[in-house]
This record gives sequence, C-alpha cells and structure tokens, in this order.
Amino acid sequence: DIQTSVHICTMVSLTLFLFATTICLILKRVNSCTGDKCNNWDQIDLGNYLYIQSDPWGSGNAKQGWCECISGSTSGPATVDFEFYANDGSNNHVMAYPSIVAGWNFGNYKYGQGKGGLPLLTSDVQKGAKLMTSWSVSYKTSNSNTTGDAFDVAWDIWLGPSNGQTNPGSPSGELMIWINSQNETPWGTLKADNLTFWNTKWKFYLNEGGSGTPLWAFERIEKTWDVSDVDLAEFVNYLAENKYINSTQYLLGVQCGTELFQGKGSFTHTYKLDVSNPNEFMDK
Repeated sequence: DIQTSVHICTMVSLTLFLFATTICLILKRVNSCTGDKCNNWDQIDLGNYLYIQSDPWGSGNAKQGWCECISGSTSGPATVDFEFYANDGSNNHVMAYPSIVAGWNFGNYKYGQGKGGLPLLTSDVQKGAKLMTSWSVSYKTSNSNTTGDAFDVAWDIWLGPSNGQTNPGSPSGELMIWINSQNETPWGTLKADNLTFWNTKWKFYLNEGGSGTPLWAFERIEKTWDVSDVDLAEFVNYLAENKYINSTQYLLGVQCGTELFQGKGSFTHTYKLDVSNPNEFMDK
C-alpha cells in the first residue's frame, strides 16, 4: 500500500545516504594529503620563472589511496605532502617526482623559451656561464616506521640532442645531483667514488640508458639538507671534459625535488636559481 511504499523508499534513501556518507569518509581517510592543489600535474607559480608541479609519473605502481599535494606562492616556500606505497611492497619504484621547474619541461617552456636563462648551451657553460643555486629542504615523516620512507633529494637537469635542438619532445640526456637520500642509491654503474665538487666528495654513477637516454648521477657522500650559493655548472663541465656530453648540446631544463619511492610525510623547499651567461651576446 502507499504507507508501505513510503516506508520502503525512506529506508532505501536512508541506506543510500549512509552508504554514500561512508564512502566519503573512507575516501577522506585514505587520501590523507593536504595542500593548495592535489590533482595530477598541477602547477603553482613561485616567481622568478620557477614553478612547482606535482608529478605522479610512476604512480601506476602505487597502492590505491596514494596522494600528492603541492603548496606554494611567490613569497614563501613550496611544500609537498605525499603518501605512496608500492603494490608489490618494495621500494624499487619511483612513484612521483614533485619538483620545482625552471625552463624546459618535456616540450614546453611555461614562461617562454629564454626566460630565466634557459636553454643554455654546453659550450657557454664551458666558457664560464653559471647556474648558481641555493636549496634548503625540511622533511617530516608521518610514517609509523620512521626509517621506512624511501626517497632522494636531487636536481634533474635535462639535456637536448647533439644537433642543437632547444625544444625537443624528449631529452637526450639526464643529469641528476643527489644531495640527500634515504634507503635509495642512484641507478647505474659506479664509475668514481672520490670526486670533488662544492668542496665535498661525491660518487659518480653511469646508466647508459636502455631506453636511449643516458643518465649521469652524482651522489654526495656526506648527505645534507642545505646548500648555499653553489654552481651546478661544475657537474656539467665534468661531463663535457670527460666526453659524456658535447658542446653543441643545450641544458634545456633544471628541476629540483624529491623522487618518492615509498612513505608518508612532507617536504618543504626554499629554493633559488640564477642562470648567468656572459657569452650570450659575444656569440651573436
């Protein structure tokens, strides 16, 4: 009858409401990250031709419920809040590389080619062009296993092809500079373990690049969270002097951030980059 139908509809509506509410609560509990932006590939301007981006490029290996949020402004530090764990329970997969970007980013110059001094020709670096930088990182874990997080704190510098292209769709070389890490080491073959840059000792790894893109990685032996007024050009010059790269290749883009393998927590970055090229007008 009508009363029974109304009662049934009321019960169904209440059940659906409670079910939907439960789902919302579960989703809120699973997605535990907070920040200004939490969508894939979000970007926030930081000023001085820099921006922070979320970059969940390896999240296909992550358990359901992973999250990555970014925050930042032109007047303060940039922050990443994250939670990633691998489907297979290992720390062998890079889940994400939330990073601060200058210059090229896989076929795109957000502020226009040449803004912020990039791209920069390797031969100009050899003639004295500088990439002066300062970077301070703070790390807070929310993992109950405080030593279980796995990450690196590193620059990623992308190089173009030998024919001098300045805006290719993909890079022809990758230079990484690790200043800190936990439960991770660079991929590749150890080629040197006593190099000196920035008045401290480094290891050098070479990965020939099975996909066609070689990776050169420098790992600081004495780990640090802070560097001040140092020149990234020192590493570029080493690669050029040892014939890993040639003078016609461009440094396309410079990123700094944290490759996230597993864990839960946050990183806060205070960063600056100043590219200066005294040869810019001499070569015209």
